[in-house]
Amino acid sequence: MNYRLKTVVITLATTACLNAGRAVAEEVTASDPTLNLSGYGTFGYVRTDTNLAEYSNLGQPKGADKGGSFSVDSRLGVQATAIFDSTFSTTIQALSRYNGEGNWKPSIEWAFVRANLGQGFGLRVGRMGTPYFQLSDYRNVGYASLWSRPPQESYNHNPFSSHDGFDLLWQGEVRGVLLNTQVYAGRSKVILYNNPFRLDKIRGINATAEIGPLTLRAGYAVVKIGYERPEVNQLVEGLRALGEIPLPEFTGMTSLANELIPKNKNASFSGVGMSLDWKNMIVIAEYTRRMIDTVSPDTLGWYTTFGYRLGSVTPYVTFSEKRQTSARTTNLIPSQDAVSIYGLPPQVVGALPSLQAGVETVLSEQAHKTTALGLRWDIRRNVALKMQHEWIRLRDSQAIGLFSNQKPGFVDKTYNVTTIVVDFVF
Repeated sequence: MNYRLKTVVITLATTACLNAGRAVAEEVTASDPTLNLSGYGTFGYVRTDTNLAEYSNLGQPKGADKGGSFSVDSRLGVQATAIFDSTFSTTIQALSRYNGEGNWKPSIEWAFVRANLGQGFGLRVGRMGTPYFQLSDYRNVGYASLWSRPPQESYNHNPFSSHDGFDLLWQGEVRGVLLNTQVYAGRSKVILYNNPFRLDKIRGINATAEIGPLTLRAGYAVVKIGYERPEVNQLVEGLRALGEIPLPEFTGMTSLANELIPKNKNASFSGVGMSLDWKNMIVIAEYTRRMIDTVSPDTLGWYTTFGYRLGSVTPYVTFSEKRQTSARTTNLIPSQDAVSIYGLPPQVVGALPSLQAGVETVLSEQAHKTTALGLRWDIRRNVALKMQHEWIRLRDSQAIGLFSNQKPGFVDKTYNVTTIVVDFVF
């Protein structure tokens, strides 16, 4: 079974994923409107070998430890597509999952109107999926992918899965190569760790080329990023207060504070990828990069997956890595001993350790590697059982986007994460 092609077939038939109803809409007439209902879901369980931190998807306030969790990967989505005629259709998709606010409140993932413009062109307006990654079209549809979850070394670069705005699509064939392009613009908002994060002035392009069993993909987007976190605001105020003290040890504090202000910062996301489904062999690879104009580090991520289909069972192995590409900014906040000779007020001296720790968190290097062994078993039509074990080697115990709620003693070493999920579409 070719997972990607089968997903497309299911999508066109049941409107489970992006572009749902497009092929059908071209075959209906104005007197033959249709309404298609579909859905997808994942029931998952995750456990680790530590109680010193909790493994989670980026933004989730709580995750899994030795006691395990059913919340990390479980989700349920439903979608309705109304096809009015050969030109116009509309799609609405709702998704319930454990979110950044710590609850399961359903959210509207998609709500757009589509117009087929002819000659392979289409225009969508509203809320739609944003193609930051190779699997963006069906990022939440676990059944559509080989893994229990996409490799986080790449996919936690950007937690935004949709945007409010528009996109212009084109599909065509050139010398036997099926081409798809997407130009998009808009804005987006998401809650991570109970704090709002925003992307404004999103402008991007995405393109894929299908050559038989091989698919190639490239994408690039520029945005303005901003977020609200009380601890960062307090850190900025503290640095500005230090910057007003006329001592050489506090030179540069105001400049550092300005760089930490999380509003209207330029950022970009880029990536290239490929997938090959040839005979029984599956190869999937992707390289992603995030660049942001703050003291937070620029990062890159990559992964490569090899799988081999044995009837209804597909074992696979994945190698992935995330690392920092920008030079690490030096933490300029002095120690208490370094300023003790100046007779500063006790409240100023006492605040230095917490300010040092806060800046260190922002500047922390984001580096880790993962090796994963997994197996997908297609139990029956539209239902798959997946098992995956990961060895995650941390080179920075902050491990942003992987381990939250860290406790003293959580250090750089290899941690084990085991996942079992049941994915389905209907």
